[in-house]
Amino acid sequence: MTGHPEDAINGFQKTIATTKEPRLAAWSHIYLGRMLDLDCKRDEAVSEYKSALESRDGQQDTRLAAERGVKTAYAVNGHSCDEDADDDAPAPGANAPTAKHAAAVQGQKPATPPQ
Repeated sequence: MTGHPEDAINGFQKTIATTKEPRLAAWSHIYLGRMLDLDCKRDEAVSEYKSALESRDGQQDTRLAAERGVKTAYAVNGHSCDEDADDDAPAPGANAPTAKHAAAVQGQKPATPPQ
C-alpha cells in the first residue's frame, strides 16, 4: 500500500476491531501476524495466526495460511530473527527493515533509494 508499516498495522487493527466479515478479520490477523514475524515478535505473531483460525471464515486458503503461520515464522529473503541480534535497531547507515518487509508483506516491491 503506502510502504508505511505503522499505517498498515493500524489499518489491520482497525479492521479487526470493526469488521463483521469473518474473512476480512481473519486475513487482517494473518497479515498482522506476518508483520509481527518480520519484526521478530514471534509470540505476538502466533497469537494473531491463532485469532485468524478462530475467525472461522470457512475458506481453505485462510486456514492453511493461518496454520502455516502458527507452525513457521513468516520470512522474506535476506531477513532473519537471529537470537544473537543485539536489538531491533538497524545498523548505522542501514535502512530500517520494517518498511522493506512491510512492502513485501503487502505484495509490493520495496522502494529503492536513489544512488
